[in-house]
Amino acid sequence: MIQRIMNTQQGEQMTHTRRRASLLAGVLVTAGLLAACGSDDGGDEARAGITLAVNPWTGSAVNANVAKVVLEADLGTEVTFTEIDEFATWPGMDAGDIDAVLEVWPSGHAADYEQYIDGKKSVVDLGLLGPEAKIGWYVPTFVVEQHPELATWEGFQDPELAKLFSTAESGADLGQFLMGDPTYVTYDEQIIANLGLPLKYVVGGSEATLIETLKTAVADQTPVLVQFWKPHWLQLELPLTEVKLPDVTDACAASAAAVMVATRATTRPTRSTRPPRPSWRRRTRQRSTSSRSSSSPPSSRARSPATSTVMA
Repeated sequence: MIQRIMNTQQGEQMTHTRRRASLLAGVLVTAGLLAACGSDDGGDEARAGITLAVNPWTGSAVNANVAKVVLEADLGTEVTFTEIDEFATWPGMDAGDIDAVLEVWPSGHAADYEQYIDGKKSVVDLGLLGPEAKIGWYVPTFVVEQHPELATWEGFQDPELAKLFSTAESGADLGQFLMGDPTYVTYDEQIIANLGLPLKYVVGGSEATLIETLKTAVADQTPVLVQFWKPHWLQLELPLTEVKLPDVTDACAASAAAVMVATRATTRPTRSTRPPRPSWRRRTRQRSTSSRSSSSPPSSRARSPATSTVMA
């Protein structure tokens, strides 16, 4: 049977801690990826070409482009890309339209793991890729230097301090919390509500929006609060400080998982593709990789959300 691959990253969404896929590991796994997408004897089918998902953050594009170079230059296999969000990637793999995605952050995809990996076995998880990463709340470091209490979430309980982050979108009485791409898995809006913080959750639209917002904030010395992650090349250029959030409890994690499952049950992802995102050459964040199984005909496969995967 033809087998495809999936590597995963571990971590709890509510703490915003996840394992980060290694770029090097992504390169080294391409030989296995090719074998997974080809025939057991490595014949013509192995060189027929594969399709990789590219999700809307730079690390995903970096992984896919590195794999493309290795697969085409060294292994003679043509690679095509599908620009698609992380939730829509799963149905694409399950239907056979996508062979692999090389970066998956699994904490927001419990339902997909249950349905496609454990249940239908149409996607195969190859395991962790290596380095650790962390997603969290970030402010420019000058903000914490001027207001040390804002180094933790408790500081944002003060309405006057929260107003330092107000924008036209949030209004004068609330601070703004800026999120990137609307398809990213996040619990930040729920965290703000649960903690009773005087902040408004605003979706900026892309990773590029977050980057430009942070650059402008540091240049103009204007306070901003954003969802961001490390490692990221921007943190080598700008002084950023992570805001300490409450520790995660088992009850909190269970509640978050239930919310995600309920949300997914009422809002099914579509498989519409997305336009390319800028600055992919510099971003290094990565998720897990997974694969689609060919044990059932494409017509019988249900949709699944996007992840770093390859078909099995």
